[in-house]
Amino acid sequence: MNPEQPAKGASWRQEALVLGRLAWPIAATQLAMMFLGVVDLSMVGRLGDSSAEAVGAVALGNVWKMTSLHLAMGLLFGLDPFISQAFGAKDERGMSLALQRGLALALALSIPVGVVWLLAERGLLLFGMPPGTAKVASQYVLYQLPSLPFFLMFVALRQYLQGRGILRPTLVIATLANLLNALLNWIFIYGHLGAPRMGALGSALATSIVQIVFPLATGLWIWKGGLYRGAWRGWDRAALAPKECLAVLRMGGPIACALAFELWAVHLLSLWSGRMGEVPLAAHTIALNMASISFMVPLGLAIGCSARVGHLVGEKRFLAAQLTAWTGLVLGAGSMGIFGLGFWIYRNRLPWLYTHDADIALACAQVLPIVAAFQLVDGVQVVGGGVLRGQGRTRPAMVFHGLAFYVLGLPIAYVLGFERGLGISGLWWGFALGLAVVAVMLTYWIWRFGPARVQSSVYMRPDPGS
Repeated sequence: MNPEQPAKGASWRQEALVLGRLAWPIAATQLAMMFLGVVDLSMVGRLGDSSAEAVGAVALGNVWKMTSLHLAMGLLFGLDPFISQAFGAKDERGMSLALQRGLALALALSIPVGVVWLLAERGLLLFGMPPGTAKVASQYVLYQLPSLPFFLMFVALRQYLQGRGILRPTLVIATLANLLNALLNWIFIYGHLGAPRMGALGSALATSIVQIVFPLATGLWIWKGGLYRGAWRGWDRAALAPKECLAVLRMGGPIACALAFELWAVHLLSLWSGRMGEVPLAAHTIALNMASISFMVPLGLAIGCSARVGHLVGEKRFLAAQLTAWTGLVLGAGSMGIFGLGFWIYRNRLPWLYTHDADIALACAQVLPIVAAFQLVDGVQVVGGGVLRGQGRTRPAMVFHGLAFYVLGLPIAYVLGFERGLGISGLWWGFALGLAVVAVMLTYWIWRFGPARVQSSVYMRPDPGS
């Protein structure tokens, strides 16, 4: 028996093992993708006298780039339930059409995102950024413009593989991409092997090349490894049917909005912490980086849950899908609880891994207990979102994120941080409260409208509804 298809009536332990096998390579892949940006910043930071402006330009450029790119990625995540449920139903044509629609949408979405990237300098100036830094940040973004459609096609290919439980290719490619990225950074940033010394723009050129390699390497692996077998029937005009493409966008639209709500909230907290001074900003940035690293574990669980729930719903095994949902939520909370305990116990030591400034380390140590509490609800909310994607019911998560962050969490964060004088601790308490509300609402929704209660799928019903 396939280890990812346990017998009916499987126990919590069996389901946890299945999710673990799905989650760990996904989490490792996400960490590898995240590490690409860490390497860029660290290598640009060693430019000497010009490093401060260069790091600022790279940071600003990435904020502008990722804010728009995440919207397009969220729309492509709308492929998830169509692929996973078609896989569970053993519908070869359904999986083939889903991939083709994903690739077509990736090319189409690169146009509006590219327009936003062209407006980077003007937009950063409107937000009050220094003209010199805004100019370099804009150039940093524009150097990556040729790779935009390639990266979005990689996202479509990754969802195609993950939705079928095939995880090794993207993990290996993302890991090797880090080596290629470091080499190209060394060449273009510092001007080695006859290349001109390009500074921050050299990092952008390296990133652009790596992002072009991503889909080419993934497509080659799929072809050479025969990973298309059982999930591909050749190019089909039906893939471009407007109604079906719109169905994917309707599914992905709420995912994109939920991602944007959370991402923009994080950026807003960073801006607010910057208003409090250099030390609070640095402490907030360090705490956020720690939380981002730990977040990769429940994110892997969330993607694994999405695929697993989709498979079971496609097989019409709704009670098993409900078991997967509850198991994923428990694992998400438990794994993040371990990280939270570590953040609390080692709160006075961890900041020194990032800084030698005693004031920054102390400020970060004061906020880490809040980050520790934040971990539990963050694990629950991200896995809950994955369960809903697997069901093909993405709108509730969008509504919950919008209400929790912008009606409750961020206003309370502002009041606590500025009016009550709690500084970045107040900001983190407000954000944690918002996430807690999202976690509670998602858990209630899964209990009330989970796979066992609402026994339907987008595979059987092309119109995804709500």
